Order: sequence, then C-alpha cells, then structure tokens
Amino acid sequence: MISEKGKKDKRIEIRVSEYEFELFRRAQAISGDNTFSSFFTRIMYEESKNIIAENERFLESERDREVFFEAIFGDTDTEPNENLVKASQRYFKIFGKSENRKVRETPHQK
Repeated sequence: MISEKGKKDKRIEIRVSEYEFELFRRAQAISGDNTFSSFFTRIMYEESKNIIAENERFLESERDREVFFEAIFGDTDTEPNENLVKASQRYFKIFGKSENRKVRETPHQK
C-alpha cells in the first residue's frame, strides 16, 4: 500500500479544451485553493476515494448476493449442520409444526 503522505515527485499531464480549462480555473478561484495544482489534486483525490469506496460497496453487495443465492438455490444435496438441526428441533418443540399452530390475534384485529 502506498502511503497517503509522501514526497510529491510524480507529475500528471493532461490536455483539456479551452472551455474545460476556464471552467477548472473558475472553480479553483471560487474554491479558495491557492493554486490550480492544489485544487486539482484535492478534487481528484476526493473523487478517486469516492469512486473506489463505491466500487468496494458494490463488490461487497454483489458478493453478498452471490453467497445468499448460492445458499438458497445452490447445491441442495447438502445436509444441515448439527447446530441447524438442534435449532430446528428446539423451534418445533416450542412452537410445534406450522399446520398445528394457530395464529394469535393482535389487538387491532379484535
């Protein structure tokens, strides 16, 4: 991992249209950044971190989705582990099978 605080010895050169250049200069003046370089570096740094964070959130949610659907719809030949069997037995001992259970009325249904 590269340190965030380090010697600034790398250069970036880009070509932009005259319109973009004037737009960037105007934004820099409004922003209060003393130099165009500090303005551009700050904006690029902030936006880069946002893009990376968004991508990581997307990948996490995509991974979560894949794991969830694989668990539900994946290999159905797998057997439940011992903890799941015990939990299921406790549940049915307390609540019974669903066809034997009556749904309790809530106060607003009376």
